[in-house]
Amino acid sequence: MAETKKYVRIIRNVSEYGNKNDRIFPALGTWEDSYIIGSPDGVLYVRKKDAELIVTEKRPVKVGERVLITNAVPMGKQAYEAGDIFEAAITNSPVTGAVKVSGLPIFIDYKEYEVIVNNEVKNEDGTEHEASAENLFTEPMTEEVKRLR
Repeated sequence: MAETKKYVRIIRNVSEYGNKNDRIFPALGTWEDSYIIGSPDGVLYVRKKDAELIVTEKRPVKVGERVLITNAVPMGKQAYEAGDIFEAAITNSPVTGAVKVSGLPIFIDYKEYEVIVNNEVKNEDGTEHEASAENLFTEPMTEEVKRLR
């Protein structure tokens, strides 16, 4: 089974997050109504209502799946950057693991993306409910607390 990772994208422009709007950060866990994220400025607590949880796996993508760019390798005037999300149109061409995505004329290398397996979903009324994959935080955090006691 592929390794699962969690990222948080800050989606609301709230002054306390500085210029981090629409950027992705590794998710370190949850606390009450917040995600705990690692950023260059240190650990931050971001309210869940201000963020989107994205759960990924590092594995080759299949046609129709969405990918999150996590490690964009700069090449000239590249049309994508870390945090961008695309849908796979063609896979394993010209090399194994590479992907051609909708909206870009170039292929993205396997080292640059992770496959999105779950993220928060908007309800019809525009509010968000948490993805079931978020529960992946609860059990490891609970076990860690038990171990520390």
